[in-house]
Amino acid sequence: MEQRILHIDRFMIMGTATRITMGSESVEEFRSIWNDFESWHEQIRSHSTDQCYYGISFGTGQEGVIDYVAGMAVKKIETVPEGLVLREVHGADYAVFACTAQTIGETYGYIFSEWLPESGHQLDGSAPTFEKYPPAGDTKSPVLIHIPIRQQE
Repeated sequence: MEQRILHIDRFMIMGTATRITMGSESVEEFRSIWNDFESWHEQIRSHSTDQCYYGISFGTGQEGVIDYVAGMAVKKIETVPEGLVLREVHGADYAVFACTAQTIGETYGYIFSEWLPESGHQLDGSAPTFEKYPPAGDTKSPVLIHIPIRQQE
């Protein structure tokens, strides 16, 4: 599986946040998360910088617990509608892997069990892992999984 290493500059994301205990997540849970996001989509889309969708896993300080934000990259916003969150994704170096929506889980398995241990890199815990989904209606572009990395110490 091919990957590329990119530096992603800081950006803002606005969307819905759900606290998840890793290992307990399910397809149904993520379907519910994205359905919740869809109810806010039109309010967020007008602020979007690229019309893509993002699923971003922010650390919470609790082992094995993340805040998963389903949203869109946005320009600076003064007032965030109640029920939504605005979070900053810090700039970092990322290994980027292309896959389909159906193979996200399989791709994450490959990344963490095969690619990362052999890559000479380690996970950079100061930045979130995220998926970038193509704009609505774009059925040809892949989902891009972004893994924050730094050189192995």
